[in-house]
Amino acid sequence: MKRKLEDIDPERDFGQWENLINAWIFNEEDRKLLKRHYLDGISYGDLSEEFCFDIDTVKKRIYKASEKLFKHL
Repeated sequence: MKRKLEDIDPERDFGQWENLINAWIFNEEDRKLLKRHYLDGISYGDLSEEFCFDIDTVKKRIYKASEKLFKHL
């Protein structure tokens, strides 16, 4: 099951999520991917085109960065 930020803590607003992403995700591209996916609601396919990665790479990077982020919640 895919995790969503609002499922983890629905009380946090997007500004708080953005701050958490900035604090715990150190790779700039991974930060951008997480923000675009979770905060802006952009699909994996659209992110694949936007970042010029294949879709499997986008999924893996978002998954790994999400796991890092969720460890700190």
